[in-house]
Amino acid sequence: MAIGAVYSLLQKPTYQSSMQLLVEPNYQSKKGSGGTNPPQFADANVEIDTSTQLTQMKSSQLLQKAVDLLQPEYPKIDVAELQSSLALTQIEEEKVKTKIIQVLFTNHDPVKTQKVLLAIQKVYQDYNREQQKQRLAKGLEFINEQIPRVEQQVKGAEDALEQFRRSRNLVDPEAQSKALIDSLTQVRQDQRTNLAQIRDTQAKYIALQQQLRLSPQQALIASRLSQSTRFQNLLNEIQKTDLALEKDRVRFKDRSPFVQQWTDQRQRQQKLLSEELKMYWEMMQFKGKHWLLKGNWEQPISP
Repeated sequence: MAIGAVYSLLQKPTYQSSMQLLVEPNYQSKKGSGGTNPPQFADANVEIDTSTQLTQMKSSQLLQKAVDLLQPEYPKIDVAELQSSLALTQIEEEKVKTKIIQVLFTNHDPVKTQKVLLAIQKVYQDYNREQQKQRLAKGLEFINEQIPRVEQQVKGAEDALEQFRRSRNLVDPEAQSKALIDSLTQVRQDQRTNLAQIRDTQAKYIALQQQLRLSPQQALIASRLSQSTRFQNLLNEIQKTDLALEKDRVRFKDRSPFVQQWTDQRQRQQKLLSEELKMYWEMMQFKGKHWLLKGNWEQPISP
């Protein structure tokens, strides 16, 4: 016991730093049942080989990077020292191995023990990011390689569908519905146009009936109005406005600005027509009185 006590007093204290790492692929996908379904990702078949992973983590290549980080402060440190003092074990829970790896580093210097483990942690993190970048690059390369093939498959399917439609004399429902809608819209527009023309014809018919019931003087006024360029132009403009109004009523509501614009224009033109008719009426009345004063009863009223 005395010898043991003396030996213990002479021994340097030992310090240990530890950390735990979760080791798994950055992304992976399950294999298709029976191996028939294609993988969802480029590296879908990645599986964790724990023994290989542990060997890689203690490899000279990775630990040399940690040595390079530590040498400015610890010039004598080397890879052999790290390998001898570094312990990597896979943690088990209820006799089931997990994906967590325990990393232990032992040394007589407490500060060095902690700094070495921090350097190793940085090396592992850099290595993980580099591996992730490579996997993503491979995944993108795989996707870019698949795009032309998938595009060709889609084009082939579209061509086959089009050929099937032609061979079976099938109609594309979307194109057919669009054609029917366009045809229905055109029919409605034609209906509005025809209705406006019918109204115009009815108005002319009523005007003719009224002319048959006119007095000689009124008939003469109507005759003169039919020869008036200004009066006929106003009638034509009103007819054009009526047609435009009926067409816009097919697409818009009566209170919309477009329909209201044509309605206002129709009222202005109607007012001008009424003023023109009133002017002719007053003028013909004046000329009629003039002829009566002369006693020219059998002479027609001159314009």
